[in-house]
Amino acid sequence: MVIGRHAIRAGRLLAMLLAVAAPWTAANAAGDDFGRFLDVAKGYCVTAPARSCVNRLWPFADRNRDGALDLGEVQALEKDAGAWAQTVDRKRNDPERDTTLVVLMVLKQTGLPKVFDSFDADRDGTLTPAELFADFRFDKRPFAALAGDPSAVDWASFGNRFGPIGTLLASLLRPAPRRSQTAPPQH
Repeated sequence: MVIGRHAIRAGRLLAMLLAVAAPWTAANAAGDDFGRFLDVAKGYCVTAPARSCVNRLWPFADRNRDGALDLGEVQALEKDAGAWAQTVDRKRNDPERDTTLVVLMVLKQTGLPKVFDSFDADRDGTLTPAELFADFRFDKRPFAALAGDPSAVDWASFGNRFGPIGTLLASLLRPAPRRSQTAPPQH
């Protein structure tokens, strides 16, 4: 099923990109908050238009409510995501956990400040939703449909933001080329 493959890719993409929207509260463990965030993101963002999904979830990450994320907010998220990934049962197949661990590895390899700077187009030390999703062409479709449409995501640019390892990351996330429906010529 085609949408099934795109939904899986979109779930992985959401776990990586929308991870910036994990809620934080002093009363709850960081890992619990991140897990709850992923549950909400998967439920809402599967059918909601991608822009609506971002608008709904962005306030969770924007701890100081200034409309943008600073490096400290993103570093706190990185810590929360790591705590969550360590609490998930390692014996079960969990795509969100696996993707989160891959993203954390990429961030560690590349360096979070470097990745942050690559998204910070105006160099003001903060990320807006427009900067974080600059490689996406939002329309009325949900992330699953966008992730499956090569013309809706500039995967090369997205991958370049993560340095040399970003090419690998982008290749894991971008849709596989469609196979031709016509049979090869017979000789």
